[in-house]
Amino acid sequence: MSVKVHEAFSLDSFQDRLLFWDDFVGDQVQNEWDSAGDVGGSAVVIDAQPGGIVRITTDTDINDAWRLDWGNIRSLLVTKKVTLEVRAKLASVTDVEAWFALWFDATHFIRFRFDDGAGNNWLIETDDGTGPTSADSGEVADIDYHIFRIEALPTGEVHFFIDGVEMANSPIIADIPASYLQPYIYLETLAGAADTMDIDYVAVRQEV
Repeated sequence: MSVKVHEAFSLDSFQDRLLFWDDFVGDQVQNEWDSAGDVGGSAVVIDAQPGGIVRITTDTDINDAWRLDWGNIRSLLVTKKVTLEVRAKLASVTDVEAWFALWFDATHFIRFRFDDGAGNNWLIETDDGTGPTSADSGEVADIDYHIFRIEALPTGEVHFFIDGVEMANSPIIADIPASYLQPYIYLETLAGAADTMDIDYVAVRQEV
């Protein structure tokens, strides 16, 4: 089952919560998502995979990138206790950069980031326009499925979990953005070859 709800659409069966869930069952990426990047990349639903997945693929030039987001529908606020959860896997941990983020722009975000050029581990990061704060999660990136979870609390702290385990250096209490945010999933190739990422589901919850 796929449930896709934006707060901006005023659809919420619980009245006091925004709930969003997409497990990518079907023959295309749904309209709630904006899929964009360099010419030649793609985000394609592969319904034959158990439960459905969306596969992000970059083009083949260095720094080619592709992303999924809500197309600048920003309705998520840390002060409303927002949670983002993504189950995904990388096809490679060589010459690749990937993010799972709550995002406004390049200087206002909360994210997991893996950058092969910066080390072997996932980084946990925040930026409110004066940062960023970046810390080592202690978790080595690999090519297995993992559940990445960000919990941003009204108390001004952000907790980061992989597979239900809170990361080293979590929570972060500095540089927490006050901007309205959206889910943002990003993949970039750092070499002259295409990279791919499979996303099993994306879930968002917040109080409203």
